[in-house]
Amino acid sequence: MLMAVAIVMVTLMSCSSDDESTSAVPTNSELTGVWELTTFNYGGETTTTMDGESLTITYDAQGQNFDNAVVTFNEDNTYTSSGSYEIEMTMTMMGQESTQTHTLNDVYGSGTWEVDGNTLITQDGTTGQEGQATMQMIDGNTLKLIIEDYSQAMPDLPDGAEGEVNMSAEMTLVRQ
Repeated sequence: MLMAVAIVMVTLMSCSSDDESTSAVPTNSELTGVWELTTFNYGGETTTTMDGESLTITYDAQGQNFDNAVVTFNEDNTYTSSGSYEIEMTMTMMGQESTQTHTLNDVYGSGTWEVDGNTLITQDGTTGQEGQATMQMIDGNTLKLIIEDYSQAMPDLPDGAEGEVNMSAEMTLVRQ
């Protein structure tokens, strides 16, 4: 379940705006190129309900040990990724706190992308899942993506169980 939260996050889900948004609408040519992930932080909660009982887990996570974690936005509006990084996630469940570290490899996968205003929209080439993130800042060298108040039903739960992920995230990529 916790890995599902991490995977959902990195597919760049949701859309929002922020006071620090870019003043001009970014163009495809500004995004085209190779970008390396340098910071990645997210947090939120998951709630799972089964047989009338609910369990909520809150979490905060930080990316670390980035190893050539790059995404390439191609001129033909496709993207690919490579590299890895670790997520250190601190979770609180039923008053108990624990911290785990997971390595994520090539988690962005590949697919298609487009820009709509300040929103980056991606579609995974394998799952077809669409994701959206607000480009809070984009200049010649830095791309800052924000995801706020994202909610999604949790997939692949046992029969009779329902779950929801609620989270926000921020990531920074640097042009290579």
